[in-house]
Amino acid sequence: MKKIGTSYLHHREVSAQEAVFRVTGLRLRECSRKVEFIPVGENPCRMSIPLKDLEKQQSYKSSNRKRSNSDSEDENDDENKIWMNNIVDRYKGRPHIDMFIKMCLASFGSEYSVLRESQLPQKINEETTFKLDGNLGHIRKRTRTSPAVIKYPRFSQETSPEKYFQSILQLFLPYRHDEQLKPPLFNTYENFFTCGRVKFTGDNTLTSVKEFVIKNMADFVKTGQELEDAENQLHETDPKEDAWCELCPESELNRRECIDEGKVTSVIEEDLSEATIPDLNNEKSSSSVGTNLLSVSLTKNEIIPRLRSLNVKQRRILYKVRDWCIQKANGKTPKPLHVFITGGAGTGKSHLIKCIQYEATRILAQTSENPDDLTVLLTAPTGTAAFNIHGLTIHSALGIFKSLSPYYATSSEDKINSLRTKLENLQDLDY
Repeated sequence: MKKIGTSYLHHREVSAQEAVFRVTGLRLRECSRKVEFIPVGENPCRMSIPLKDLEKQQSYKSSNRKRSNSDSEDENDDENKIWMNNIVDRYKGRPHIDMFIKMCLASFGSEYSVLRESQLPQKINEETTFKLDGNLGHIRKRTRTSPAVIKYPRFSQETSPEKYFQSILQLFLPYRHDEQLKPPLFNTYENFFTCGRVKFTGDNTLTSVKEFVIKNMADFVKTGQELEDAENQLHETDPKEDAWCELCPESELNRRECIDEGKVTSVIEEDLSEATIPDLNNEKSSSSVGTNLLSVSLTKNEIIPRLRSLNVKQRRILYKVRDWCIQKANGKTPKPLHVFITGGAGTGKSHLIKCIQYEATRILAQTSENPDDLTVLLTAPTGTAAFNIHGLTIHSALGIFKSLSPYYATSSEDKINSLRTKLENLQDLDY
């Protein structure tokens, strides 16, 4: 027990996916574009320098004080600095060249990546690699890959207007100091956004802050207001419980049927009667085609949940076929109805066909004197398709030979008479 308890303390259970990931060194997630997070706002979260490095800085500072025998508090910014450099600090320290003058923070984070000292090549390409001011390292333009996708905190313009305008000014207006985002003449960020004008180095013309920010936002923000309205609507109104049924009704119905079948724990064994025991000595040929036509239909309790789960398009098709059957049952002669049902896997084709068969059989059964007569025939081109809709293949239903040539594929008179008798009251053929 001690060994078992120790193993539980020092080991943990992993899934099969994680085991494969650890053994083969695969990545759990990989995408074609890099994702760059840009911290914006009044007081964004920042990573601090490790405690060991801070202790080294403190010891180095105290040793210098002892050597100089001075208690003055004139200290370097690097010695007082406790925060690690982030993308905003590197953006402020970008080179003073023409291509970086009108570049905003969003474009800087998307188009350039930070290089470590170990990643610097011996021969630096001056067209793509640049050194930052203030010993902040080097950056390189993303040329082999697509620009990165930027992520940033999003504030509401209605509930937090000051934070909203501050964030968009930080992202889409070029600046080198925080004071440039709200000059002393303006009281709020919103006032500077709507009424402010800026002049860049080398350009004597004044540019509207609002026009410049909106122009840069158009490259990164796509349908932002529509997405925000949809999110607010989702929070205000509860999500639909049957939303998945509207998208894939057949898959949802199969899932519920599997759950109901799993709840059954008792198996009822029934005695096999002599009628259910197959006759192994039956010499009758099993290749008789087109003589056994069964009208397979669902019960009322089974069909009601299926009818309720139909979406708008499926209901239109069902009502169209239902109107045609009603006209036929009333003695009218409507034109033949041709409906082509198509769609991807799991969209509800078989689900709709079963509902159509039930409604057509229920309505057209009134036109026949004998309730056992076949009025609706459900067929399919292949056996797999016929099995999914509980129907018959077209060859089996109509006695068509698929292995013989047309010259020899003629049915006998007995089979033709049998088909004629069974299909004399047929009103609807679903294929």
